[in-house]
Amino acid sequence: MANNDRIYEAYMGEMGEKFRQQTIERMDWILQQVGDRETVLDIGCSQGIASILCAQQGAKVTGIEIQKENCDFANELLHREYSAISDRVRFINQDFMNYNEKEKYDALILTEVLEHLENAEEFLRYAEQFLKEDGLLVITVPFSFCDHPDHVYTFYLGSLVELVGKVFTVSSVFYGGKWLGCVAGKTGQSIDLNKAAFAEEETAFLELHRELDARITELAASLENVNRRYKESCEAYDRVKDWYSSEQKKTEELTDNYNRLKGWHESSLKKIELLQQQTDQLKTVIRDREEKLSGSRDAYERLKQWRENDQNKLIDLVKAEHQQMLVMQKAKRTIQKQQTEIQLLHAENESYKQKLSVIYNTWYGKLAMKCYNFLKKIKRRLTK
Repeated sequence: MANNDRIYEAYMGEMGEKFRQQTIERMDWILQQVGDRETVLDIGCSQGIASILCAQQGAKVTGIEIQKENCDFANELLHREYSAISDRVRFINQDFMNYNEKEKYDALILTEVLEHLENAEEFLRYAEQFLKEDGLLVITVPFSFCDHPDHVYTFYLGSLVELVGKVFTVSSVFYGGKWLGCVAGKTGQSIDLNKAAFAEEETAFLELHRELDARITELAASLENVNRRYKESCEAYDRVKDWYSSEQKKTEELTDNYNRLKGWHESSLKKIELLQQQTDQLKTVIRDREEKLSGSRDAYERLKQWRENDQNKLIDLVKAEHQQMLVMQKAKRTIQKQQTEIQLLHAENESYKQKLSVIYNTWYGKLAMKCYNFLKKIKRRLTK
């Protein structure tokens, strides 16, 4: 009983506004049929929205769903957004054909289920044991042909009444546009498929045909629009094709330029590598020269110190030499003065010599010299 129905998403409008309106109308019809019945068994409850709505209406509901993903979604939805009624709803992840509780319900719901079942009659007979004698069976199925891959039954008025009538008494049918509703029970009189019933079905078909005609008109307009856009697309394709050819040529030129640039780049990389090697060598030379320069700087500092020291010594020597020169100049002046005095003394001595000679050569001079010499000898003797 696999069922891929995403009823809650459709009910909330996540599958389109039109589908949302149809789903709301279907849920409202189901709720009207269930009315104020106290217990409800929702068979194939999908994502649980019908069960929750029935609980909001006051019923105590059990929902059975064969797909675990849908059942988990229903439980999560119930506790997240409808926690106020969570005590009146329970969801069971189980194949209904294995459901064997003894409780009987006031209403059974089969919404969008029968069309998926190959053993629909057997399914209905199994469901019959869970309905009270005065209980109500509410069924909805797609009306007319539907090419859904999960559908094994196509229902019209006669086929639905015939199938359900094998197990239950069909009390009424309802045409909801693209879906067909059926109300049945264990007792009462089955509806008569008379001329009026089929006329009602024809009216339903007419509405479907009108809808299909409108849809066909809409699709024709869409097709015309699509053809126009296709033509525009073809023209655009031709322009793009021409542009592509032009761009392809440019691409080839760019590829050639790229290859040339790539060769230049590789050559540049080699040159850069060579320059890097030369740079490393220069760095080594500079480092050596810096080391030598550092030694030269030390030597320069020592030389500078020596120069300063020698300069100071030179200054001292110059000062000493200057002092010596001053002394020499003074001595030279003194010598010159003494030479002048010597010359004067010499001249004076010559004058004395002349005068002495005059005296010495006379008799009294000679007598005086003898007296002088004699006195010198006496003085020496006395000294001894």
